[in-house]
Amino acid sequence: WVFSFFFIINLVSSGGHLDWSDGVQTFLVAESLVIKHSAKLHPDLPSASLVYGNDRLTQDKQLNIREPYYTNRSLLLVFISALFYYVATVLSISPIFLVAFFVNSLIIALISLVVFYFSFEIYRSKKISLVLGLIFTVCSFILPYNTTLFPQPIQALCVISSAYFLYKSQNFNDSFISSYNRKQGNNSNNTKSICQRKGAYFAVLGGIFLGLSVFAHPASIIVIPGFIAYYAFSVKYSKKKKIRYLLVSLAIILVLVGLSNYIRYGSFTEFGYYRYASWSWANRGWIGLVGLWSSPGAGLIFFFPPVILLPIAFRYMYTENKRLFFLILYVIAVNWLYFGTLSYLEPISWSGGLVWGPRYLIPVLPFITIALGTLLTHLRNKKQKLLLFRVSTVISLFVIGFVINLLGTIVWIYYFHLYSWEKEQ
Repeated sequence: WVFSFFFIINLVSSGGHLDWSDGVQTFLVAESLVIKHSAKLHPDLPSASLVYGNDRLTQDKQLNIREPYYTNRSLLLVFISALFYYVATVLSISPIFLVAFFVNSLIIALISLVVFYFSFEIYRSKKISLVLGLIFTVCSFILPYNTTLFPQPIQALCVISSAYFLYKSQNFNDSFISSYNRKQGNNSNNTKSICQRKGAYFAVLGGIFLGLSVFAHPASIIVIPGFIAYYAFSVKYSKKKKIRYLLVSLAIILVLVGLSNYIRYGSFTEFGYYRYASWSWANRGWIGLVGLWSSPGAGLIFFFPPVILLPIAFRYMYTENKRLFFLILYVIAVNWLYFGTLSYLEPISWSGGLVWGPRYLIPVLPFITIALGTLLTHLRNKKQKLLLFRVSTVISLFVIGFVINLLGTIVWIYYFHLYSWEKEQ
């Protein structure tokens, strides 16, 4: 019911559009996968001329759509979109509509579901977990992305799912075994064996999703060291062998990623972003670092105002859950430093281009939301006036976030972008 709740919210707020760049190419590659059985983008696809127009098909050298070619779009998102394309053909529904309407709506609902379960593991409150899931869904700038095919939502789903399963794996400790044994009345040795298998199972899932996050977007590589360090320091010495399950499952997926790169681009380490891979610290790199937080056009505090309370939430989390605190801090910091210094298509690269909010920071949104949950557990205070001030401040920031991001769903922002880009130059 929690998933259905979040899924319906995303469907209601979705406009069923495709964004004009990444999403279009993702859809066309999915269509090619279904019709041509190829991961290349073909110029003779049924939707190609509809999307780009015949003139652009023959003249656009940048897209190189005159002959089949491999794009740098997320293969993971392409495969998911292809499944919905198949469903559309069976039901005789427009594939463009079905893919645009359902794919990212489904993905964002799944992220909200993971936020719910992860929050429940930490705070042991269904009310707080549901509120946090709702905050992520409707109060953050993820809301307008349910109508696009950008890869950041699927990347966020894989990264937060990996963190969730690793958290569950390292929490299968002796105290949990004793509690489980008392409830079930099982034999201690048998219960310990069951819990150890479950811990290993969750470690494998954590590794698989961490690897899939690289399939979703290659930038996920930067979070891998922090996840491995977090898990290594979280499990007890007697259970260090569980790290092998994480490393082996992660390695298998990364090998598959490398093979995919080699087949498409002739190199195990090339993801198709060779034209864009550069940083600009020597050339005003600090602008992106400041802009990702405070730029009115792409600043985190403007598109997710509750982030202002993050330092207070971190203070509580550091006291109560140091390891998780350092993991969340690492995920936020490494994404901020990496994307804040990107330099291609200067000066808009660090913002994610012509999008709603700081697109590249979408994968950190679930982590920020979960960290904000500590505030909800510390709102109570003996002084009634202080309690009222705390509650009103938190609620006001959430409401502001909802109103701001609702604008991105009421009006399809690409109407403005395309007009200003094509007509006004």
